[in-house]
Amino acid sequence: MSAPRTRSGDLVVASDLHLVAGDPDLEDFCAFLAARAEDTGTVVLLGDIFAAWLARESLVEPHHRAVLDACAALRARGTTVVLVEGNREFGAKRWEGRAFDSVSAELEAGPFDGRRWLLAHGDTINADDRAYRRWRALARSSALQGAFGLLPPRAGKALVRRIERAMRGRSAEYRTRLPEAHLEAWARALAARGFGGGVVGHFHVEQERRYHAAGARPFELVVLPDWRSTRRSLRLAPGLPPRFETWGPERPPAPAILAVEEQHGRAHVVLDRDPGVAAGEVVAIGSGHGPDVRTAHVHAVAGDDPRGLVLILDHGPALQVGDRLHARPARSAPR
Repeated sequence: MSAPRTRSGDLVVASDLHLVAGDPDLEDFCAFLAARAEDTGTVVLLGDIFAAWLARESLVEPHHRAVLDACAALRARGTTVVLVEGNREFGAKRWEGRAFDSVSAELEAGPFDGRRWLLAHGDTINADDRAYRRWRALARSSALQGAFGLLPPRAGKALVRRIERAMRGRSAEYRTRLPEAHLEAWARALAARGFGGGVVGHFHVEQERRYHAAGARPFELVVLPDWRSTRRSLRLAPGLPPRFETWGPERPPAPAILAVEEQHGRAHVVLDRDPGVAAGEVVAIGSGHGPDVRTAHVHAVAGDDPRGLVLILDHGPALQVGDRLHARPARSAPR
């Protein structure tokens, strides 16, 4: 058998899988992980691997086990696997040394492209969302983690399902547009600490931003899209600028929502690019938060910008930043 062709200095980052039981994307993601043994020194999972994960052995379900085994197999072949915790991992550090080499709230990396980088999930960037910050502090407290540990498996799995349902609606008012000012403040705070770049997930959109400061090299901020919707990951390699890669056939991801106002089944959305649809068409709206699809009629193109649409929605969870519009017939039309 030939030795793996691992590029020991390269680091690949994937974010926001939100995998659930019976997930159609599970097999593809495990294949993506296995392939990284050939070309990557370190794989970083930037949070929210599962829809919700109380990481106790007694609560491991088949979709958890598949990913944990894939990570362990990757480690056995010489690739370092790091989990940066998102807002849906609870107690994952107990898998350190088994599925993951390390589990942490953030990761310092580099230099890549001549810069020190900091990688974080990004769920705490919006300082205005105080209710979420309080909930996050409580959920990660030693007292509540201990209480989770006392639950029998059946009650623990029921709690996971409740958390899965609740997370989508939590702090919905802060999920209707990107927190531009807070992203910039986070980037500038890192630059003041000597970092030249930052990587975040959480928002499910793909963006590269540069923030300039007098007499300094621009700080580079990379926002990762969710892997489920896009099959996109980020590669950082010594001496090279960061680059996005697509697992599988190269194709542009579906247009992503950058801002949304929704009320009574009607939504005004702004997308990151022209979706190429017209009034009267039926479209499907997929979420990186799970395999479910919501359908809608395009009521109108809003003004002169084809990226703005007015939609009449079928029933389903509230739209949010990062949801993606697919210009293809859906199985059923809105009623």
